[in-house]
Amino acid sequence: MYRRLVLGWVCLGWTGQVNASDIDESKLVAQLREGGWVLFLRHPQTNPDQADTDPLSLENVRAQRMLTDEGRRQARAIGQAWRDLRIPISSVTASKFQRAVEAATLLGVGEVLTSTDVTEGGLVVSPNENKRRAKVLGRIL
Repeated sequence: MYRRLVLGWVCLGWTGQVNASDIDESKLVAQLREGGWVLFLRHPQTNPDQADTDPLSLENVRAQRMLTDEGRRQARAIGQAWRDLRIPISSVTASKFQRAVEAATLLGVGEVLTSTDVTEGGLVVSPNENKRRAKVLGRIL
């Protein structure tokens, strides 16, 4: 049974239309409490004036776009909400970018493991590597 959180670089979209009034929150929370879900989210707010200036060296954290104070607050609030709702998280996988690692850590819901498979490749890796990562992410989700 999966009970995982993946914090990565892709924001998945919903192609249908959902009105907030159509969501039965109690049923949704009850289903999440049962486990078996993979929860996927993008890192919270970052500084839009920063850029990743050394994307080939992810260990060079100073050259990356970072979370803002608001982004840190958002991460803590999401984690607190999941704890308050008693939603089980058995593992947390984050992108190797520091903003994702920091956000995953601030959630406070479990040990954070990093993976290249959920790390944005963009223009600095080969098209085949981007396809490989997308395929692995698809399997995870």
